[in-house]
Amino acid sequence: MLHLYVYDPKDDFDEELPPSALPISVYLEQQPGWIPALEETWLVLEVSGGEPLTQLNPFGLLDFLVPQLEEAVRRLEAGKLALIRSAGDWTPLFLALEPEGEVTRLSALATLPRPWSAYYPLSKSPFFTPESVDQREALYTYVEEHRGLLCPGQSASKAERALQGVELPTDELVQSLREEAQKGRHLLEIFVDKGEK
Repeated sequence: MLHLYVYDPKDDFDEELPPSALPISVYLEQQPGWIPALEETWLVLEVSGGEPLTQLNPFGLLDFLVPQLEEAVRRLEAGKLALIRSAGDWTPLFLALEPEGEVTRLSALATLPRPWSAYYPLSKSPFFTPESVDQREALYTYVEEHRGLLCPGQSASKAERALQGVELPTDELVQSLREEAQKGRHLLEIFVDKGEK
């Protein structure tokens, strides 16, 4: 399903996972002798014969991604569209998780126009805009109203065009997102929260 990966920042990588990349769960178990690059967390889709998402990575800051996974769990459990936004200083990528009963369809969206491309699907967004705006509400309203126009075009990467309507079992996806968020929180407690004390 969807998993968060971390890697040794000394590694070089192109469009493949860095050699040291590990799922957060494995990193926590093995405790290798390196500190992960938490600003370049990878989001990897592991399904048989599916798109691994490696060309759409790294996905960004772990502390920006964990609350999005938690929010996605809440929305999917309520049968609502969930969005996950990449969290780095590059053109943001939005993944749409569209539940239809026992199946949820995962798709990459076309690049959103501003200001929506700058928003996060969270009520407590890590990105603050000058104006008072509920980024979560504004973003979901825009995507729901324009969903038919948000399929990646020919200018998008091959990976984005290929990642359309991937069917995932809703229950398994929700469980996967919940577990990844918990592991991500634990990793942040180890390297971020303790470092601030």
